[in-house]
Formats: sequence, structure tokens, C-alpha cells
Amino acid sequence: MKKSYLVVIIFATIHEISHAIIANNYQIEIPNCGIMLLLFNLAFFVDLSGVQFLKNKKQFLKIMLAGIASNSILSLTGLLVLLFTSYKLLGLLFFIINLGMIFINSIPFFQYDSGIILRYLNSNNNNLNFQYIVQLLIAFVIIYFPLSQLLQFLTPNIIVRSIGGVVVSILLSILYMIGRTKYVLRK
Repeated sequence: MKKSYLVVIIFATIHEISHAIIANNYQIEIPNCGIMLLLFNLAFFVDLSGVQFLKNKKQFLKIMLAGIASNSILSLTGLLVLLFTSYKLLGLLFFIINLGMIFINSIPFFQYDSGIILRYLNSNNNNLNFQYIVQLLIAFVIIYFPLSQLLQFLTPNIIVRSIGGVVVSILLSILYMIGRTKYVLRK
């Protein structure tokens, strides 16, 4: 248990440092970084309050998505270790912890990465983007849960079920939203 907690601390640090590195590339001042107590758990943070003044959306998105990107790379690394080495437990630990961090930071209704992105997009009077993202998330949830149950019966491999369910749900959600966007634009 203690080792897995240490791994979480390391991955959270990498996540936050990723934000800081990209922000630094765009000359965003980082006045503070460290550890805080959030709901009786340690949480790491980098003060990115300077990003709210960015006019360039691409720069803002790169900064805010840097943490999730680093967790994606670490999760993929864990998956490769799990599948192709004898360090199965270590690979599984890398994979699951980083996948969990991606999930937590993807929840758009809290002050994590996705929530900050949504607030930024909405504050620029860009309601279409906000609505599009919310509808995409709702479509993902509606598709993912039934699909994951179906995959549970079709394949015994937990990794194939997990990754396959997420990937197929994302693709179907995007296809649904593309079709919906074409319909809305025709009206």
C-alpha cells in the first residue's frame, strides 16, 4: 500500500510539472506550486492563474492538457510493461493509476483540468463549444456503460475490455456529435 501511494505521488508530480513546463514555454508566470489538503487527501498543484489572460486558445489548451497527456504516456508505458515484460504488477500499477488520474482530471464539473477548460471556453462566450463538449461527454457516458457490460460477456481479457470500451465509446460519441453538428448546421 505504501509503495502504491508513493507511485501516486510521483505520477501526480509528473502531471503537475507537465503543466508547469508547457506554461513556462509560453512565458506564463507560476507564482506557486506544491501540495495541499483536498478532501482529507494530499493534492498537488501548480498555480496556473496566469493562463486566464492568454488570448491564444491553442496555447491555453496545450497547457491545460499537458498533465493528461503525461498521464496518457505513463499509462501506455505501463500497458507495454504489463504486456511485454515480466513486471506485470508494476505495469498494471502504472496503467491503472494513470488511467485513474486521466479519468479524475477529465471530470468537467470540478476544478480539475477539464473543468478549467470548460470554464475558459464558456467565459469567452463560446456557448457552442461548451454545449458541444457537454453533449459529447453525455454521449460517451450513455454509450460506454452498456458497451462495457456487453464487452464483459464477449471477452475475458480485462485490458481489452477496458481499453476497447473506452476507445469504441469515444469513437461512437465523436461520430454521433459529428452527425449532430451537421444536422444543427443544416437547420
